[in-house]
Amino acid sequence: MNEPAREGASPPDRETAAVRRPLKLWSVSLGDAALAAFVLCAVNSVLLVPAFDARDGALSIAQWLLANPRAAVLRNLHYWTAHGFLALTVLHVWDSLRRGLERRPSRGVWLRLVAGVPVIAFLMLSGFLLRGDADALQARRILEQMLGLVPFAGPALAQLLLGQEGGATGAVFVQHAASATLVVWAVIAEHARRLWGGVRAMILVTVAGAALALGVSPGLHDGLFASVRGPWYFLGLQELLHWSTWPAWLLWAGAAVLAVLAWIPVARPKAGARAKGALTAGAAAYLAL
Repeated sequence: MNEPAREGASPPDRETAAVRRPLKLWSVSLGDAALAAFVLCAVNSVLLVPAFDARDGALSIAQWLLANPRAAVLRNLHYWTAHGFLALTVLHVWDSLRRGLERRPSRGVWLRLVAGVPVIAFLMLSGFLLRGDADALQARRILEQMLGLVPFAGPALAQLLLGQEGGATGAVFVQHAASATLVVWAVIAEHARRLWGGVRAMILVTVAGAALALGVSPGLHDGLFASVRGPWYFLGLQELLHWSTWPAWLLWAGAAVLAVLAWIPVARPKAGARAKGALTAGAAAYLAL
């Protein structure tokens, strides 16, 4: 635990203490809040599985929205806790790098955390694909294209994660509800050394998630409008694909980001600081697209 800046300390000392002070929500760390959001989202999904038809996700969700208010609220809770988990995870990573905590985990734990980044991305995107509406179908085509560009194993990887090209979402459902969820949970639990975020974190996430679930219900794209858009975290990739005639470079850019994250804990302080600055600038530019 970091000691507070002493009264009468010099300005540089106070500035250093401020930089090292962790960001918290209601005395809950960002990491604990992210873990609580993930656990609530995963547990909530168990209640939705029996009522969800992976062969026609759009029809299942439409029936919930029109005739099953309880299922609609549970679906909304699942949606908002998932997005809360992603946002809190990004903030937790940024806060940890800002405070120089990347050397705290063991080398093996850190590398597994880095390897878990693309799994989290797939977990979020596969959940979006299960909507089965026009936006989801467009996102699936883009993801199939990107996975197909992976050297050597591209087509096999696309079939493993997404099933037959243009087919039903059964394979996506299995990977989302079981495989990817368990992998992410295991990686996070190993890092946090707990299976959930704690009582205070669960209360915070539950109250915030329930308020959003009761007040805001994400709809479906009915296909009547030509404009289709992916989730907010996918829009930057869509824009980059529109601008690029060689999509494979995006895979190499993603691999480079993972390599830099894996390298930062063993880098010299100045080199690591420059790498963190570059990652922060790149993330800000991506979100601005």
